Amino acid sequence: MRLAIKTIAVVLLAFVYTRAIYLWSWLDPFFAGLAWQRIFGFLAHLFGVSGAEQGEDLQLALFLLVAVLLAVLSVWLLDRYVCRPAYHALARQRTAKRP
Repeated sequence: MRLAIKTIAVVLLAFVYTRAIYLWSWLDPFFAGLAWQRIFGFLAHLFGVSGAEQGEDLQLALFLLVAVLLAVLSVWLLDRYVCRPAYHALARQRTAKRP
């Protein structure tokens, strides 16, 4: 059950992060910078991508990859530092109340 909840959380967060990254990229001139273009150039050369349409597909794939990695990291951190300590604290309270 916990795996199903984590999977759903990762999917939902990946969707939210993808939308946020995609919308942010059109507003921020950072992505027009030389370093960002070098990264895209390297990835385009690595995957054999040429042309504007395929370059946009590569950019969207990169956004999706970053969003999925952020979602997995977010869910892991939430589970590790919020859910598990709360679960163990409740378990200690339950065992302390028993005579």
